[in-house]
Amino acid sequence: MSWSRAALHWIVAAALALAFFASGRSRGPEASRPGPAATPGPAGGARAGGEADPGTRPAPGADGPRAAASPAQASAHATAGGPGTDELPSGVTRIRISRGDLAVAWRREADATWKVEAPAGKSIPPGLLAAFAEQLDAVREGERLEAPGPDADFGLDRPSLRIEWSGAGDRRGTILVGGRTPTGTAWYGRVGSDGAVRIVGSNLVYYADLVLGAAR
Repeated sequence: MSWSRAALHWIVAAALALAFFASGRSRGPEASRPGPAATPGPAGGARAGGEADPGTRPAPGADGPRAAASPAQASAHATAGGPGTDELPSGVTRIRISRGDLAVAWRREADATWKVEAPAGKSIPPGLLAAFAEQLDAVREGERLEAPGPDADFGLDRPSLRIEWSGAGDRRGTILVGGRTPTGTAWYGRVGSDGAVRIVGSNLVYYADLVLGAAR
């Protein structure tokens, strides 16, 4: 190998070494990545990722179908179902509703249509009778208030509506409807011998008003 070629190899090697050391100096330790910024919660508390501390979230309002007529009753726990659910309507074949001296009774025929029994000679649209029957079945989904208080607080000492029904297997029951809930979106009721107060949907009372009005 000639001296000129050997010198060229040394020059290339020196250039590569300089380039390697130069690049090593420009690389420093990788900076730590900052975490997500904390976002203040509703009451000033903060959690990573913008989620508010559960302790600072506002509590749900007491107003609603579960609200009772007094502060003590408002704290009562409400559940669906419970003791006495065997007296809740299911497979109803005959219905009688009354308010004061006015009463209407009707039964389900073999062709699944409804026919008025009383008052005699009154003609009420079968669709209206069927609509009430559907709402009656929805009573099964009503909430049940535990230890609600005296009947007078719920209008059950003087019920505004009385519903009697019978169904397959000689099943029968009575539903008493008292006063409205504080929100006005539902009513208080009692099903059969079940001592608990239940929440009754406003549609049930609405269709009862229409049926009773048609019978006048």
